[in-house]
Amino acid sequence: SDRKFTILHELAFTSDRKRMSVVVKHKGSIWVITKGADSVMEPLLANPFSERCSADLSTFSRQGLRTLIVGMRSIDESEFDEWSVEYTAARNL
Repeated sequence: SDRKFTILHELAFTSDRKRMSVVVKHKGSIWVITKGADSVMEPLLANPFSERCSADLSTFSRQGLRTLIVGMRSIDESEFDEWSVEYTAARNL
C-alpha cells in the first residue's frame, strides 16, 4: 500500500525545544510526529517508558550510543486549524 504523507508544517530542531516535529496529513488524518532524546520526550508521553524500555535506554547510553525517541498522535482538523493560525502569526512577528 502507498504511504504518502503531505507535510503541512515542519518545526525544526532548536536548542530550546531539543526536538523536531512535522505535522503531516495521511489518508485524511492529521498527525504530529516528533523525535528527540529520551530525556526530552518521556515527559511529553501519556505513559512513562516501561521498565524494559528504560533499562534498554540505559544500556545503550552506557555503550555510548545515542538514542532518539519518536512519538506521534493524531489531531483533529479544528485543533490543527487553530494551532496553524497561531503558529503562522508567531512566525511572522
